[in-house]
Parts: sequence; C-alpha cells; structure tokens
Amino acid sequence: MPIPVAWLDELSALAAVWEGGDRVDAATALQTLETWRVRLGRPAAPGEEWLDVVRPDGEPYGWSAPRWFCHLVGLRHRVVYVYLTTPQGLLALQMRAHTKPEWPSLFDTTVAGHVKAGHGWEEGVWAEIEEELGLSVEDGERWLAEGRLEPIGGYERYGVDDGLP
Repeated sequence: MPIPVAWLDELSALAAVWEGGDRVDAATALQTLETWRVRLGRPAAPGEEWLDVVRPDGEPYGWSAPRWFCHLVGLRHRVVYVYLTTPQGLLALQMRAHTKPEWPSLFDTTVAGHVKAGHGWEEGVWAEIEEELGLSVEDGERWLAEGRLEPIGGYERYGVDDGLP
C-alpha cells in the first residue's frame, strides 16, 4: 500500500521539527509511534529491534524507539561499520546479496549494523563482528592489529536517499 501524500508531508514535517530527536521528548515520540503503528498496520512485536535515540555527539537521550520508526521520522541513532584490511593494506569488502531490498549486489563493508538500545559503541561493534563474521571478542587478540579495534570517524547524519524503494 503506498503511503498517502498527506502522510509523507506529515513525516517530513516531523523530521524537520524533531531535528533527529533534539526537539522532541520521549512521551511525544512514543505517542506518535503508536499513531504510526496503527496507520501502517505495524503492531508491536516481541523481536522488534529498538535503538537508543542519541544527541549529536552520539550519547543517548535516555529513551529508545523501534528501528523502523527511527528511520521513518529521522530519529538519530547509532550504527557501526568495521572496515577490515589485509596485512598488505587491501580493503576487504563483501558483495550484498542480490535479494537485499536496498542496494542489492553492490559492494559493502564486511561488518555493519545498528547499535541496539542499551548497548554502548564497543558492545555494538563486537555484536556485529560476531553476527557477521562469527568471531568473538576473545578472537580479537588473534586477528586484530595489536589486538584492538581502532576507532575512526565520528557521528554523521545522512539525509533521505532517493534511490531507496
């Protein structure tokens, strides 16, 4: 079912007013979440992935929302990417499955994902490494340079990608 234009306009207005979560309180956001659950026919589910809504510096505000809702209204949340290199300095990439709805069959980082609500950056990184590569934090001593991860970059906010379905 296509989303009505009036709803799209409402979502754009919410994203603009809320400024990634900087200008909305938890009660208002969660009340709005319930409205959109009904509109989109998306009841709460036991396995629903919740993410912390964070400040521009990446620190949590103290409340969270479902992943789909964060994306729908532009609430700022944390994601991690792990770039792997070979001993020769080559970047290791993977090809996304051709069945992925976003960017199928394109090259991507080997490890990437959302930091779940209540988790810190490092916990989120290791959860994704284990999920994507099957390597535990204990394995890091064996395969990481100097036995540790090296943080690079910082927090960035991306806009809507017109190429998404």
